[in-house]
Amino acid sequence: TGSNFSATGRLANGNLTNTENFVVVGTPTINSTIACEGVRSGTSSVRVNETVVCTINVRDASGITTGVAEDFDIPFYVGSNPNPSNGVKYLPGGSQMEFSFSAPSTVQQVQVLGRLSARNNGLNFTDAFTVFVVGNPSVASTVDCVGSISKAALVVRQNETVVCTISVRDSTGITIGVNTDF
Repeated sequence: TGSNFSATGRLANGNLTNTENFVVVGTPTINSTIACEGVRSGTSSVRVNETVVCTINVRDASGITTGVAEDFDIPFYVGSNPNPSNGVKYLPGGSQMEFSFSAPSTVQQVQVLGRLSARNNGLNFTDAFTVFVVGNPSVASTVDCVGSISKAALVVRQNETVVCTISVRDSTGITIGVNTDF
């Protein structure tokens, strides 16, 4: 894999036709992996309806290999069923492919399972990738603090540690946020 060759046709009179260049690729297996992140968030914790980009790392039993987009089928999702915005796309070099989807409109976990195409046996990858769909916390969130010794709200001793709990909420009630929300 990874080697190149070219072929040129020769007419009976000795004239050459066009040259075609080929790249030899490997055969991906279920050892291929997926990693996903939100376009805005840059992490696997994404906002509702955020575009999520997933990268397939093309592997076989020996490790990294190369392939073509047609080696892969549209992924399978456990949780909500988001629709990929496009099929699997080839990235230069062939050791990675890419696809994207829109996160569901509700807070939940979505497992993304890569899948080989039918011509490569149609099996799911060995490992799934989990995307965490989180809400959009608002000023409806609350903070409650107490002293670690006094156990009292709003009354603490000098040098006492204050422990605060944030109740994460949006306009409809309790939701899930991420550390950078606060």
